[in-house]
Amino acid sequence: MQQCIGVETLTIDLNAMGLNYSEQLLEHLADHTIFLPRVHTLRLRAVPPDTIDLLQYLETPVLVKLDLGFQGENGLERHGFCNTVASFLLVQSRCQATFRSLRIHMVGVESEELADLLRQLPSLTHLILDDVYFATTGNEVLFKMLEASSGEEKPLPNLEVLELLACQPRNLHVGSILGFVNSRRVIRRGPLL
Repeated sequence: MQQCIGVETLTIDLNAMGLNYSEQLLEHLADHTIFLPRVHTLRLRAVPPDTIDLLQYLETPVLVKLDLGFQGENGLERHGFCNTVASFLLVQSRCQATFRSLRIHMVGVESEELADLLRQLPSLTHLILDDVYFATTGNEVLFKMLEASSGEEKPLPNLEVLELLACQPRNLHVGSILGFVNSRRVIRRGPLL
């Protein structure tokens, strides 16, 4: 893949099978990340949650869209998942200037961890949480943490699209979602034309 400097969209489908890393491959990748200078869309499909570490071997400085589709039992938790994604986007790839869209499919996360990740992505315009299981607190904590308090800069200031798909009823707190949306409302002053 190192020779694929012209690739702009990369999809890696693991067909729900983990990666069998050899010690030699891991040592090589630790010293030589795969630099993909033109990749603007990265999709991981049918990835077992324990394989998300694959991101630590990639560098995508102009990434716009990250689409993470996991495979496995619904609600499968992956501790440290949000830290891995944050490290990939902010430290390895340093793509804050270009990054706009994040889709997460079929994984369990802690609301607090996801909120911390999202707060670090102010350029995000599209967020899709598809069949995401909030491990202990449901989405209530997530959206309360993302509500804009008076006097402080609101998290996700550029968010234009929010999609919550295949939500589990016990994880869905509509009041929290409405509070989040209401905290972002713009109040217009003056005459309407």
